[in-house]
Amino acid sequence: MKVRSLITVSAALAAVVTLALAVTLWRSAAASQDAEAGQYRALVAAREMSSLLVLTQAYARSRSEQDAKAWRDRQRELASQLQQGAAADGANPRADLLAAVDRLRDDFEQLAADGQGPSLTALLTETRSLADGIFLAARQKREASNEAARRFRQTTVAAVAALAGLLIGQGVLVASRLLRPLRRLEDMTDAIARGDLSRSGVRRGDDEIGQLARRFDSMADALAARDVALRQQIEQREASERRIRAIADNIPGLVAYVGSDQRYRFTNARYGALTGQDPAACLGQTMQEMLGDAPYAELRRHVEAALRGENVRFEQQSADGQYSLVEYIPNVLPDGSIDGFHSLVLDITARRQAEVAQARNEARVRGILRNAPDAFIATDEAGRITEWNAQAERTFGWSRDEALMRTLSSLIQADSSQVSVVQPFASRLELMAVHKDGRRIPVELSVASVPEGDGFSTIAFLHDISPRRAREIELRQSQMSLALTGRLAGVGGWRLDLETSAMSWTDTVREIHEVPDDYLPTLAAALDFIAPEAQGSVVACLEDGVRTGKRWQIEVPLVTARGRRCWVSLVADTEHDAEGRPVGVVGALQDITERKNLELRLKTQEAFIRDITDHLPIRIGYLDRGGRYQFVNEAHCRRYGLAREDILGRTRAELIGEQRTVPYRLAALAGQAQRFEFDEVIGGQVRHIESQLMPDVDEHGEVRGLFTTGIDITERKVAERGLRELTEIFDNTPDFVVQSDRLGQVTYMNPAARAAVGLALEQDVGAHRFDEFYTPQACQRLVEEARPYARDHGVWLGESQVVLDDGQVVPVSHLVIAHRDDEGRVSRYSSVMRDISREVETRELLHRQALMLSSVAEAIPAVVSAVGPDETYRFVNSAFERWRDRPRADILGLRIRDVLGGQEYSASEAAVRRALRGETVTFERDSLSGDGLQNQQVTYVPLLLPSGDVDGFVAVAQDITAQKREELRLLRLSERDALTGVLNRQGLETYLSQRHDKHDEGLALLYIDLDRFKPVNDTHGHPTGDALLKSFAERLKKLVRPTDLVARLGGDEFAIVLPGIRSEDNAEAVAEKVVAAAATPFRIGPLQLHIGASVGVALASGDGWDGLVHRADAAVYRAKALGRGQWAA
Repeated sequence: MKVRSLITVSAALAAVVTLALAVTLWRSAAASQDAEAGQYRALVAAREMSSLLVLTQAYARSRSEQDAKAWRDRQRELASQLQQGAAADGANPRADLLAAVDRLRDDFEQLAADGQGPSLTALLTETRSLADGIFLAARQKREASNEAARRFRQTTVAAVAALAGLLIGQGVLVASRLLRPLRRLEDMTDAIARGDLSRSGVRRGDDEIGQLARRFDSMADALAARDVALRQQIEQREASERRIRAIADNIPGLVAYVGSDQRYRFTNARYGALTGQDPAACLGQTMQEMLGDAPYAELRRHVEAALRGENVRFEQQSADGQYSLVEYIPNVLPDGSIDGFHSLVLDITARRQAEVAQARNEARVRGILRNAPDAFIATDEAGRITEWNAQAERTFGWSRDEALMRTLSSLIQADSSQVSVVQPFASRLELMAVHKDGRRIPVELSVASVPEGDGFSTIAFLHDISPRRAREIELRQSQMSLALTGRLAGVGGWRLDLETSAMSWTDTVREIHEVPDDYLPTLAAALDFIAPEAQGSVVACLEDGVRTGKRWQIEVPLVTARGRRCWVSLVADTEHDAEGRPVGVVGALQDITERKNLELRLKTQEAFIRDITDHLPIRIGYLDRGGRYQFVNEAHCRRYGLAREDILGRTRAELIGEQRTVPYRLAALAGQAQRFEFDEVIGGQVRHIESQLMPDVDEHGEVRGLFTTGIDITERKVAERGLRELTEIFDNTPDFVVQSDRLGQVTYMNPAARAAVGLALEQDVGAHRFDEFYTPQACQRLVEEARPYARDHGVWLGESQVVLDDGQVVPVSHLVIAHRDDEGRVSRYSSVMRDISREVETRELLHRQALMLSSVAEAIPAVVSAVGPDETYRFVNSAFERWRDRPRADILGLRIRDVLGGQEYSASEAAVRRALRGETVTFERDSLSGDGLQNQQVTYVPLLLPSGDVDGFVAVAQDITAQKREELRLLRLSERDALTGVLNRQGLETYLSQRHDKHDEGLALLYIDLDRFKPVNDTHGHPTGDALLKSFAERLKKLVRPTDLVARLGGDEFAIVLPGIRSEDNAEAVAEKVVAAAATPFRIGPLQLHIGASVGVALASGDGWDGLVHRADAAVYRAKALGRGQWAA
């Protein structure tokens, strides 16, 4: 059978079975939906009946018209629901219930109208009986709905099983007869696509797939034969292309082939380096695309010429200065048509740059020679002039045209020894040249030979030295004058030629430098004689004098030619020519070594004396007879706060405006040495000064001045006074003061210590050792601990026991001090001891009390802790350890935040602050422990010191989780919303009033109004709306803590109460979660519904619970004004 026939038959069978199953499922679903609708109507009637029962109870209590009106409205709703149910059921099984509702209405109206009729108790009984009947009907509807749903599920499972069997049969058929053969064909086509032509079809049946497989086998055989031939051709062509590519890639230029359509068909590797891409990427691009519009426009005419069959060769310069040689060679086909052209581009930048540089250098050299300040002459091998610059015209008077081809020897007068000027080697000499007018001109000739072909040519520079010769004559005359001046004044003269740097010295200068008479000095040589450290100063003076024209003078050390070091004085002036230009420097040099040595000795002695006096801690000075300072040391400068130069020449009265020492100065001027003390204010402090004035008597016995000294003895005076005061303190203190040497022998005991151990004041203590007055344990501690510690650290502080004269042992606070001598060794020990008997008794009592309080705290089940003013734990009991599941060693010393965590600490932070201000605080909080969430009632009791300061607080936390749970259980049992199971409005108000009575300010209220709920109710009916309300209530309960409350206020309004909230941020975070929960789609049966919520947030304050409700309600309206899905506080 054909494959398509099998598939057609199986598809028709599947359609018939599917239609039958669809009809069956539709009927079952309709029955289930009717049963569910009946159940919903029964539930609505039951809810209305429950409300009517509540209203009946309320009317029985109040008998108010408002409750009566509410009762009538609810009765009408109930009757309407029962009538709708009766109409939907197609019969009237609820006629008895409708009649009972009517009778109940009549009885209520008769009772409300005249008080006659059945009693309230009978009315309540009748209402409850009616409620039982309605509830029974609702339960029957629920059972019928469940039965219909069960039948629908069974039908659905059977339909799914039938469809699954049918699909499996079709799948087996398609897989065996269609998919597997097609898979083999697909494998064969994939192999052909990969180049594997050896595969063949496996199926050889007579159906369509078998015929197709045989055709594929024939195609594969033909393709395999063709593939072998193509591979051979491709291998040959690839080998040829590789050879051509290797040649082109190694050509030092850009090689390409451009087709007649101006598209690149071939580029070598250098194209890739130029463009930064693979050469293969260039293929297929036009020249305009590759080069750009502007470069292509410059090459276009050359390209068009090449495409016409012309060989093109040209040079071009790029924008960055690169030069290229471009050649286009057309490719002419046998039929004469042009297929394209070969392009070759070579970089000739280096060659062009070398040519340009050579031309520029030649032009530059010619310009330099033409404008050189010396005469430039070039001659050929025969000595004829071939070049003659402008300076040569000025020097010799011949024009360039007149001089060319004349011989150089006709212009220069040279003797037989100077004939080498025309020889092929360089030389430099002075000789006489002949001017055009016959004058002889002294010149300096520099000549060099230059190879030229097989011979050589000569170039020469001639410098007119007539001005230099004139200056040399003047120099010789100046030297004679200088020599005469030196002999008369004992000073040597010298002159410096600024143009040539040549110098001339007189004989005196040569003698100072210890050089021979024929020594020819230069500026560099003269500077070498100057000591290295002074050469820079001399050069600076010389340059400044030449620049400004001012006379300069300097004294510097000089090292002679024989190595002798001496001092010289240099003084010089600058010479100027008629135009004001400096041409030379003339000066004098004098040997001042003796004077310098004398000054150096005096300065050394003065520095030595001053250094000694400046390092003495006393004031040293010298006064003339008028009382003016002639010498002061550094101590005097520090005392006056002035520099030495500001003190010298002034009197004490001029410096500080006081004259108390005048009488002593007059007595000293009379020849009597003075010694006195006085107080002086220095730096705002009073200092005690001891001063001496000693007369300076000359050889005639006259006092010519006074030596003065001053010593600051303030510290010594203070020490003396302190020693007296300390002695008085030790003699009168009740503490025991004892001093012993380093071996333990007692050297001093104050009166209190003597009285304690029974020693009289006049009795010698030197016969006693320190260990006689302590208990053995105290002696051992002093020897092993106190003395070594004091020896290493200077002081030891601790406790020990002293044995009194009557044998009584007294605990003392013991201070041991180690004293050291000038060499740093311990020489003695001092002990200061105070009787602490009362402190020890108090301390032991406090210790016993602390042990007792600790035992009490450990025995009670409450969590007890003590917290310091820095919020660190000082004590925790065992209950605290169990609560936090941590040993107390890990808790003590930690801060509250570190132990409780940030969130739990935030809930207690305000109470902690109040307790640390001295208030007793009680509050409730939620805490996470090892057993889960725990409700605690916490009390903070401040610890007050005698001064009134708060030294922390004691915290006692009681576990009230069970109490809270019981409260919540009772609250849940009292008043609930019949639909959602959460609190109703009455239950919410009752809870809020209870919290208000407790003055609980840590309370937040969230009012929630659902967005877009009414369209859901109107579109999908009340059952869907009620299911949506229940689902939303479940989401709210999952969002909040166990201690938080969720309530439905009626319709689509909800509320959340958050007790124990200390921050508005926490309440706002819950509001954001509510908005997000409402925005998440709801799955109600087959429907996916989208609603939203607007949330108002309010925190409890002093306006009561009704004010809290009013503010939360107002916040909802503000949230709605912001748009749907918003919250406002």
